Amino acid sequence: MGQTRYRTLIVDSEPTVRDVAHRAMTGRNMQCDRASNGAEALAMFDAHSYDVVVTELWMPEFHGHALACNLLDRPDPPRIVVLSGLDEPRLLADLRARGVDDTYVKPVDFGFLAERVEQLAGEGADGRPAAPQKLLLRIEESILERSKASEALLKEALDASPAPLADPPPAISEFASRTAAADAAADAEAQRDGSTQVRRSAKRVTCLATAVAAPITRALEPAGDPFKIAIRDLSQSGIRLLNTRAVSEGYLALAWPAECIASTTLCVAIRVTRCQPIARFYDIGGQFLLDG
Repeated sequence: MGQTRYRTLIVDSEPTVRDVAHRAMTGRNMQCDRASNGAEALAMFDAHSYDVVVTELWMPEFHGHALACNLLDRPDPPRIVVLSGLDEPRLLADLRARGVDDTYVKPVDFGFLAERVEQLAGEGADGRPAAPQKLLLRIEESILERSKASEALLKEALDASPAPLADPPPAISEFASRTAAADAAADAEAQRDGSTQVRRSAKRVTCLATAVAAPITRALEPAGDPFKIAIRDLSQSGIRLLNTRAVSEGYLALAWPAECIASTTLCVAIRVTRCQPIARFYDIGGQFLLDG
C-alpha cells in the first residue's frame, strides 16, 4: 500500500460512466466501488465507510436526490458530489443548499473530477481535515501492509530483553496530551481565520501510545537493548516520539498495539531523523522504513 487510499463510491446507472469514473479514481490511488442505483449505494454505504460518494441524479429504483438527502442526514456523512445528465439549476442549487459539496452537469472531465474528489476526501464533512480515527485507521493499515516482510526480524530485536521493561513516566503522557491539545487548538484557530499556515499537517494524527523500541542496524539486526518510548503522533511516512533521554541518529524497531485494528500489534522500523530537547524530554522524529 502506498500513499493514503481514500475510499470512494460511484453511483450511476450507466456502466460506461461507472467504468470511466472508476479508472480515474483508481488512477489517483483511491479505492473506488461502484453501484448502479441509489438503493444499491445505500446498502454498500451501510456495509463500508466511504470518504466521498459521487452520484448521478436520475436513476431507477432510488434516485440521486433521495440518496444524497439520506446520506446527509447521517451522523457522519460523506462528502457528496452530484452529477446530472440534465442542467436543472434550481434542483442543483437545492442540493448545494442541503449540504452537497459539488454539482456538475455531464459531460464532465473525469480527470478533473477525480482530482476534486481526492481533495474532498482529505477533508471531513465540514471541510476540515479528515476525522482523526479514519486517518489513524488508514495509517495503521498502511504500516501493517507494508511491514509484513520485516516483522519477524523486528520482533527478534524487540524481544531481546530478558527483563520486563519500565513504562515511560506519567509526566511524558501528560506532556504529550497537553501539547496535542495545544496543537489542535492552534489548528482550529488557523482554520477559523482562513489561514493556510496550519501548524500541523492534515496528514498527521495524534496517537498517544507506548511503544517498545529497540536499536537496530539498517539491515534490521539487533544493535542494543530494548526500552519503552512514548508515541506523540503518526503520519503515512513517519512518527513523532517522546523520551526521557536522547536517541542518537540511527535506526529503531518499534512495536505498539494498534488503536483502530483489533488484536493487532504494529511492528515497524524507523530511521531517526531528529532528536531535540523539549521541556524535560526529547522530541524524536522518525521516518518509516517500509517494505515495498
